[in-house]
Amino acid sequence: MIVAVFITVCILTSNLTFFAKSSEKSIDIVINAANVTVDGKAAKVDNFSYDGSIYMQPRDICSLLKKEYMFDTKLSVIVMGDKKPSRVI
Repeated sequence: MIVAVFITVCILTSNLTFFAKSSEKSIDIVINAANVTVDGKAAKVDNFSYDGSIYMQPRDICSLLKKEYMFDTKLSVIVMGDKKPSRVI
């Protein structure tokens, strides 16, 4: 199963504006924009919506799917599931 890696924030307000230091561009996000279900059961997990996409922490995704999670510092790869990559894909 291929799972995309998502960016996340863990702030409990509904709308926020973030500023990037280098370009001072602001973006609007919506916190906890999506209700998440796993196998038909509601799951409580922090998420946010930006530009039509929902983002969640990879660790939270693995926890919901009962998969292992680790960050391989040598390869700079997030490993989700049982198999560790032999190289970066």
